[in-house]
Amino acid sequence: MNNKMKFIYVGICASSLYIILTIFGYWLFDGLRPNRVGPVGTGGRFTTSETVLFIIRLIGGICLLVFNILALISAKRKM
Repeated sequence: MNNKMKFIYVGICASSLYIILTIFGYWLFDGLRPNRVGPVGTGGRFTTSETVLFIIRLIGGICLLVFNILALISAKRKM
C-alpha cells in the first residue's frame, strides 16, 4: 500500500466522521437549546439558517466521502 492509498483511507475516515458529527451536532443542539418563555414561546424546532447550514454540511461531507471512494476505486484500478 503506497502513500496515496493511506491518504485516501484517511480521507474516507475523516469524511465519515464529519458526517456523523454533523448529524450528532444537529441533534445535540436541539437538546441543549434553552427554552424561551413568554410571548415568544419555543417556536419551531430549528431556524431556517440552522437547517440550511446542516444541509450544506451534510452535502459537503457526502461529497467528500464520494470523491474519496472514487479516488480509491481509481487507485485500485491502476495497481
